[in-house]
This record gives sequence, C-alpha cells and structure tokens, in this order.
Amino acid sequence: ICNGLCDNDRFVVIYGDRDDVPKNLNEIFDSRVKLIYLPSLKLKISLKDDLSAIKEIRRCVKDEKPDIIHIHSTKAGIDARVGLLGCKVTKYYTPHGFCFLRKDQNNIKRFILKTMEKTLAKMCDGIIACGKYEYEVAKKISKKAILIDNGLDTAFVDQVDAEVEEKEHKYTVYTAGRIGSQKNPKLFNEIASDLPDYQFVWIGEGDDRNLLTSKNI
Repeated sequence: ICNGLCDNDRFVVIYGDRDDVPKNLNEIFDSRVKLIYLPSLKLKISLKDDLSAIKEIRRCVKDEKPDIIHIHSTKAGIDARVGLLGCKVTKYYTPHGFCFLRKDQNNIKRFILKTMEKTLAKMCDGIIACGKYEYEVAKKISKKAILIDNGLDTAFVDQVDAEVEEKEHKYTVYTAGRIGSQKNPKLFNEIASDLPDYQFVWIGEGDDRNLLTSKNI
C-alpha cells in the first residue's frame, strides 16, 4: 500500500519488535517511505515497555504531523490508541484478527480483551477490517467499521515456487498464513489425514508447524 501510493502521498511507518518482522525492511519499502523503529513496541505486555511505547508514539506523531494514522494489530492498537487519546488526527485501526477470538486463550483473558476492544474502539475514527469475518465481528464492536479486503500481488504469487511435487491428485487444497492457533493447523491436519487422495499445501511458517504431520501436506 505504501509503495503503491507514495507517488502522491507521504508515508511514515512506525514498527516494533516481532519475530516475523523482515530484516530487510529497507529493501521491501520504497526509499521514499520513512521507517521509524521503536524497540519499546513489543508483542508482549509490559508496563515499562508499553508506557515507553505510548510516549514514543506521541512524540513521533508530534514530529511527523500526519493527516491520517492507520494502526495495525492488537498490541499496537492498544498502545497507539491510548497514547494518541486527545490527538485530533484521523485514526483508523485494523486488528488483523481480533485476539479475543483465539480459542487458545482462557475465557477470562478473552473477556478482558473483548472489553478492551470495545472501549478502545471509541478512541479512533473507525475499524478497517481486512476480511469478511473480521468485518462481521468489527460491526459488533464499532458502528464505524468498514471492509477493505486484503490484496494480493498476483505477479509475485505467480513467481513463487511452492515446491509441490507433481503428482496426480483429485484436488489440491491451499491455505496461506502464519501457522498458529488462529489458523487451526490441528484441524487442517485432521482434514488432510481424512483425505489421503488429496494434496494439501500450506504457504507460511509458524510455531505450530509440528502439528502438520499428515504425509499429503
């Protein structure tokens, strides 16, 4: 999105520490996109780091003077919306999967996260869902929810070598995403095991890769 629109608009990307952040961001983004690294913006909740991240986000917004702020993911969504409380800039939030929907979380944690999302929704100008199910959930949290489906660079997809063995199968099933609890790799594996004549391909990587044990994946 940044690379496609930077001919007409100025983009600043603030990012933090996550295992899946590419090491070559400077090569991925157009050189005109300004990248700001905040080491305090981490995935895990930490009072010290979060207070520091909130302060740094406010400072960045004050320095860069953006017209629109687009906040991504649950954790950044918490720090940024709290940190920018009172800031008059237009703010949008995309969760990329609401954390309270994760079945690997206990009910108390899910309730707390859902309550937080409902409260924080009032601190921004709208939720931009990137999928139909996320949109349906977002509408229950905020009246200002819209849907913009994730896009695909089809030219890039055509160039990818999935290293799939050329064998005759009745059908091949593909999925793409991080191999984590949200994508339910256990169920994916069970379905593959029950359909040995079909080929299954998972495009992605993640901590739960060990759950994909079926030979036809």
